[in-house]
Amino acid sequence: MSVFTISKKDWNKIINYAKARHTAEQDEIGGMAIVKPVPDEDGYLISNPTILKQETSGGNCVLD
Repeated sequence: MSVFTISKKDWNKIINYAKARHTAEQDEIGGMAIVKPVPDEDGYLISNPTILKQETSGGNCVLD
């Protein structure tokens, strides 16, 4: 089973954007991050989360 790891700073960036958007508009966000294999482990490191310009609603997210 693969393990995914993310730093506290990157995790907080994603969560804080999501919470702010949900509070403001009651909808969700979309974004991207880099995912790289961790050498000598059955896992991956998630880094550099980026929230792109987008149009959102409760059920859709269109990235610019």
